[in-house]
Amino acid sequence: MKIAVAAFLIAAGTFGLEAQTCNGTGFRRNCTGTCINSTTLTAEQKAQLAELATAHQAEMAVLREQMLAATSLADKLAIRKLMAEQREAHWAEVKALFDSWGIVAKPGSKKGNR
Repeated sequence: MKIAVAAFLIAAGTFGLEAQTCNGTGFRRNCTGTCINSTTLTAEQKAQLAELATAHQAEMAVLREQMLAATSLADKLAIRKLMAEQREAHWAEVKALFDSWGIVAKPGSKKGNR
């Protein structure tokens, strides 16, 4: 009985972890976002989005390294704020592209049509 309860708790505790990996596909580091996988986009549009994503990830990689090297809480908070600002700027660029293509983002979604 104890083994069954333990197995249930482990399963229930790890069930939501898959949601953290690019819609459950399990390749988070290689994920370029669900908006690129949209069937309504042309190859050129997907390439533009991929280019934006690659540039954004390079910028974020630098900040992640700085975050790991930071020792004080104030430094970490400042880096975290900068990361959030860059993320929002990136999504604004993506939204501007979608707007220029005439694709309307779904309410509550920053990634456009999914």
